[in-house]
Amino acid sequence: LDPVARRLLRVEAAGDTTVAETLAGIVAEDRQVLSDRRDAAVADASIDQYDADVRVIEADGEVRWLRLVGRPVRDPQGRAVQIQGLLQDVTDQIRAEQQQRETDERHTFLLEVSDSVRELADPAAIGRTIVALLARQLGVSAVDLVWIDGRRRSRRRAIGRGGRR
Repeated sequence: LDPVARRLLRVEAAGDTTVAETLAGIVAEDRQVLSDRRDAAVADASIDQYDADVRVIEADGEVRWLRLVGRPVRDPQGRAVQIQGLLQDVTDQIRAEQQQRETDERHTFLLEVSDSVRELADPAAIGRTIVALLARQLGVSAVDLVWIDGRRRSRRRAIGRGGRR
């Protein structure tokens, strides 16, 4: 392993390392996925490459995402005798994709709310519809929607309740 790969994989041992030592810094469930894919590629000569996105937990608790791509090198009999691979830090890409998914989910939810209340005129019906959708979106059993008039002393008026109580 080169020094950059050692740092990214949190390999502290100097010199040659075993596969177990190399992969020890990877989150256990991701390590299993990677090992399963590697084992399948080693066992099946028709698989010429495998890849996996894995998490590594830094000393400060930060999660880093790494993309590992491996290729078995085979002898003339077709047996895998070595694994060649590359390693890429894809943390920023994974975070950007997650942020985009969350943004898309919020926009979809807001469009659903807008479509659901567009034809409603009764404030109570609007409130009930919004809180029912909000409870479902948040995965909670109950939501209360309260109107607070900022011009007066905390005048509150419940305008809807939703979910299961």
